[in-house]
Amino acid sequence: MEKVTKIPPVFDTTAQQVGEVYARALLGVGQAQGRAADLVGELAAFDDCLQQLPKLAQVLVAPRMPEADKERILRKALEGKASREFLNFLLVLVKRGRFSALPAIRQAAIKLFDEVTGQVKATVTTASPLSETAQGKLAERLGKLLGKQVRIETKLDDSIIGGVVVRVGDTVYDASVANQLNQVRAKTAARIADSIRGSLDRFATDAG
Repeated sequence: MEKVTKIPPVFDTTAQQVGEVYARALLGVGQAQGRAADLVGELAAFDDCLQQLPKLAQVLVAPRMPEADKERILRKALEGKASREFLNFLLVLVKRGRFSALPAIRQAAIKLFDEVTGQVKATVTTASPLSETAQGKLAERLGKLLGKQVRIETKLDDSIIGGVVVRVGDTVYDASVANQLNQVRAKTAARIADSIRGSLDRFATDAG
């Protein structure tokens, strides 16, 4: 699989720092109880839900919304459904006015969890869905390449035509048909440009 480019990550420094602080706190609780994976999973699932319920998310981050009302909403929505540790974590975010940092906390928590467990996430983009068997084989191949256990996350994008594009951190491996065609075009254009340049050089020499 061809490594094409590295994409530098773009972060809000303050949000990243806050995310890391609270992510470490959440993982600390999880590790102490042997439930780190569960808490990270709850965090990701809750953040996904908020992305699908933007009005609720706006209420929970609104500075003018009383803290007591936010706590009431969270307790009503999550008591008996989420773990006590995760609910308490969300209540701390509300109390400290850090609920808006939830996406950054999620990102940091997943990264820290992967570091602790020796895993790495690979985002795999294809034109059509990959079977579980294909995902397993790709994870195994990437694991050998990277020397780590690989966790696959899939995405669909018909613009890549075929093949696969894999992103691990800020590195992109592109084996798609679209990329191959682009490389052929680039090589052809370069060859034509070199040919024209050579002709112009000879013309200039003859004219002189």
